[in-house]
Amino acid sequence: MNKDWMNEEDGIPHKNGSVRFYFVGFEESVFGYLGWHDMTDWDEGWKKVWAAAEAHRLSSNGEFQVLRHDQLQDLSRNVQDAFEEALEDKDETTWLWWCRKEAKDKGEEK
Repeated sequence: MNKDWMNEEDGIPHKNGSVRFYFVGFEESVFGYLGWHDMTDWDEGWKKVWAAAEAHRLSSNGEFQVLRHDQLQDLSRNVQDAFEEALEDKDETTWLWWCRKEAKDKGEEK
């Protein structure tokens, strides 16, 4: 990683060199928040991030990927866009779809 990463325009979002990390698994319910990690020395910081992810993985099992907060937001937007594109009713939002599904699951839909 570029030693001057904190000063790059449109670079990785951080607070004084600390970056938020998450892990997301490839299986359902394998995910977690790893917290803020001091990344002023990226190599040393990454070792701590990976150790935290490994500790979570042992309790969750399964394969996973470590993502920064901005990467997780991008992934979320991509999933949201793909989901809305796949909806049969193009005017329906994801929120309305989930409300309808919840009502149907509870037997409230007419």
